[in-house]
Amino acid sequence: MSGGFTRFSEAFLGRFRRMGLLYLGLILLYGLDVYFTVLLASTGRFVESNPVNAALLQDYGPGTWVVFRSAAGAGITLLFAGAFALAQFRHRRPLRGLDSLEELTAGTVTLFYAFAFVHNSLPLATLQA
Repeated sequence: MSGGFTRFSEAFLGRFRRMGLLYLGLILLYGLDVYFTVLLASTGRFVESNPVNAALLQDYGPGTWVVFRSAAGAGITLLFAGAFALAQFRHRRPLRGLDSLEELTAGTVTLFYAFAFVHNSLPLATLQA
């Protein structure tokens, strides 16, 4: 602590200390969404519905697409943590209301990826049957 205020680096690392499991769940479900999308696309019976992702997959192949999506997932996670660290920046002690807001935001995004995971796994289940 410098001068009684929180530095940005302290606030940023504090976000991961307090909310690390939540961010880990977000990254895990995002990775599973990417994995199942590649599995479904490889069957030739399903296509990516997002036009940007579909163009990347078709034009550059799954390897480039996975790198792009992985970078996007890491970027989203860092942007969340960075935004909440900026809100914590320069305060003397942790803001408990900020923790609740961060849980709600990251939890909502994690829930979205959980739905995407289920959405992508259902067609795989029908392929197995």
